[in-house]
Amino acid sequence: MLAEDKRKKVLSILEETYGHTTTALEFKTDFQLLVATIMSAQSTDEQVNKITRPLFTDHPDAAAIAALPLPDLEDKIKRVGLYRNKAKNIHATARILLERYNGEVPRTRE
Repeated sequence: MLAEDKRKKVLSILEETYGHTTTALEFKTDFQLLVATIMSAQSTDEQVNKITRPLFTDHPDAAAIAALPLPDLEDKIKRVGLYRNKAKNIHATARILLERYNGEVPRTRE
C-alpha cells in the first residue's frame, strides 16, 4: 500500500494529467453508479442509460433492487448483454450492501 504522501502525489499527477473526469452514465446515488457500472461491461453507456432510467425510477436503491425477484430484474435489464450474469451480480451486490453496509456503498476499501 502506498504511503499517504505518495498517494497524494500520484493523485495530484493524475489530476494534472487528466483533469476532472466524468462518465456518460446517468445516476443520482453511489449505488446507482455502481449498478450502472456493472451493467456497462460489454455495453455502451447509451444502452445502459436506456435501461437504468426506468429501473432507477421504480427501484432507486439497494433495498428495492434486493427485493426484486431475480427473474424480474433479469427481465428489466435483458436489453444489455450478459444480462443474466449482470442481474445475478447486481442482486448479490444489493443484498451484500444491505447486510453489511446498511444499503450504502462504502466510501473506503476494507
